[in-house]
Amino acid sequence: MNETISDLQLILEDLLQLTDASRTTLRIDIPEQNSNIDAPLIEVLAPGIRSIKSLAKLEQRKLPTVMFMEENRCNLIQEDCANSDVSPPKDLIQVYGVKAQMLGPLVWDHKLVGFISVHYTPSTRHWSQNEITALDDVKERVMTRLKQAQWVR
Repeated sequence: MNETISDLQLILEDLLQLTDASRTTLRIDIPEQNSNIDAPLIEVLAPGIRSIKSLAKLEQRKLPTVMFMEENRCNLIQEDCANSDVSPPKDLIQVYGVKAQMLGPLVWDHKLVGFISVHYTPSTRHWSQNEITALDDVKERVMTRLKQAQWVR
């Protein structure tokens, strides 16, 4: 496995643990690595959680959640996905059982190049300030690693 991918995997594993999440993903546009925002480059799952890689057929940039991050360049924190002002994809809720999520945009050169997601399936939940800070720290770690690998320029 590529060293950069391995490092990113470890960073996302840390985030899964720090937030007691069900799933963490990294989606990012890096054409040289055959990676685009529509499919997770990295996905880390808690035991018993289904992969969402089959959701790769969705055009992420057309989803309300991603459009929110594109417009606002800030985290989208959703404590109850089914009753949110910014609607997540229906399959995420109905098929994959996500009840709460945090999405963190990755911005490079003033453009949204990707995002990190933190999914929780057991119930709706309040995301603590420590968990939101963990997401922010991981966004920074991911971008630092991508710059080191010269995957973002």
